[in-house]
Amino acid sequence: MARPFGLVAGLGIGAGIFYYRSLVAAHLARNLSADLLLIHADVRQVMRLATARETRELARYLTGLLTRLAKGGAEIATIPAFAPSDLRSRIGNHVSSSPGRYPRRHYQRS
Repeated sequence: MARPFGLVAGLGIGAGIFYYRSLVAAHLARNLSADLLLIHADVRQVMRLATARETRELARYLTGLLTRLAKGGAEIATIPAFAPSDLRSRIGNHVSSSPGRYPRRHYQRS
């Protein structure tokens, strides 16, 4: 049985669709049914925070999306968009300060 997987989409609609299709295909190739949860990130808010270099607020926003995926049952999640290492570490700090509240992180550059 596949583990519940969370996908943060919306930062690049094409990337979200690509990863969704790829995840389903990979599961089917292993004769598994994909257990996926998807949440849509508001690209306008992300771009506003990124342009203003408000990395703490951006990390809080993205961490909030990961929290919602975890509450939905996701055990692992990805944000399929480029994230500078500083932002990844900020999200990691939020996640590690509250173990068990978030799905295990996986960052994918697209």
